[in-house]
Amino acid sequence: MKNIQGWTDSSVTHFANLAQFGEQLLLSVRLGNWRTANALQAGAWARFWRQKLQGYIYAYRAVAGVDLSADVTDNAPTTDRYLPPSAHLQRQLERQKRGVLPRRGRPPSSRNPGFGAACPAERQGPWPALRKGRT
Repeated sequence: MKNIQGWTDSSVTHFANLAQFGEQLLLSVRLGNWRTANALQAGAWARFWRQKLQGYIYAYRAVAGVDLSADVTDNAPTTDRYLPPSAHLQRQLERQKRGVLPRRGRPPSSRNPGFGAACPAERQGPWPALRKGRT
């Protein structure tokens, strides 16, 4: 059915996660009083929203093929990271039609110290229960 409608082979679950986590993160940032926040409060926000952030990054990579957790190595605004999601989705659809798709379904790397690489739960990835066959 996805082929008939011209959709990518990405799971609808990834799109649902993007919508759910994206809205929650956006509202938490939008409704927060960031003018008076300090580094301690920002750290608490990041710890509280950690799983949602990791879930969003994982779903974005699965859907768009772009790893948002990768280190930024250049400042050029034309890199893949800064293109709108629609451009990534179109590229994924074209790759799928040609039969050339990158590896999919890998959780964010635990090499990224910005998300607490020392935390054992993060080394398991954002979805350890799903990898073990549980829901």
